[in-house]
Amino acid sequence: MPDSLPLISCLCITGNSTSLLKRAVDCFKNQNYPNKELLLVYERHNIATNEYVGNLHDPEIVALPIPEGSCYSLGAKRNYSIEKSNGEYFCQWDDDDWYHPDRLTAQLEPLLKSYKKASILIYEVVFDEIKKAAYGSTIRPLEHSILCRRSVFTAGFRYSDKNKGEDFDFIRRLLKENLVFPVINPGLYIYVYHGKNTFDQEHFKAIFDFSYPLTDTTSACIANILSGNSSMHDSALYLKSEEFLSSFHYFNRFPYK
Repeated sequence: MPDSLPLISCLCITGNSTSLLKRAVDCFKNQNYPNKELLLVYERHNIATNEYVGNLHDPEIVALPIPEGSCYSLGAKRNYSIEKSNGEYFCQWDDDDWYHPDRLTAQLEPLLKSYKKASILIYEVVFDEIKKAAYGSTIRPLEHSILCRRSVFTAGFRYSDKNKGEDFDFIRRLLKENLVFPVINPGLYIYVYHGKNTFDQEHFKAIFDFSYPLTDTTSACIANILSGNSSMHDSALYLKSEEFLSSFHYFNRFPYK
């Protein structure tokens, strides 16, 4: 990477779960990429989130409470966060998922070496918090993993003004314009179903049905990572280990066994 690294704005739309938000903030703080900011967008009347954010006292974290009386869709909140961001790049940073310390670095590197405007992951770990079961995702553009040049926003690209599927619409337009670089690194992102996600149980059931189960050992390790029982250092090492990758790749080679 060049000596002068561009600022990446990580955009987090958060709701009523400060426990999940704390985990997402911890993942941000542990990123090995140095030039970054985290924008937290939340409803001003959310007392618990207000108190938590007010006690962070971190110059890299910016509070963006939604103005009183406003009624923003999730897509509108994403657009609002980009408008308020300072980075040359922005990155979707959902509050209920887990991110490897290498995520920002791994997704930015190909953009600095190519003409592409955005990078996305095409593999990830999917975790069922209810059943404590981990899956390997199918190969597809994972819209929630986007890291993108801010210039596409100033050029007119916007998230759809709706509460579901707004990120799918955004990435679909980028894909049509051939602006996306796919990143293959399954340990960078753990996509979590916890029962109170934006999408309902049927949506996640479809995801699990099209994914393939990882080993019981891998599921237990992922559960420890998400619960905080595994340190960030140990978690990062595990998700790059031969043990993890062999589990993931084995089922990828033989998806119907």
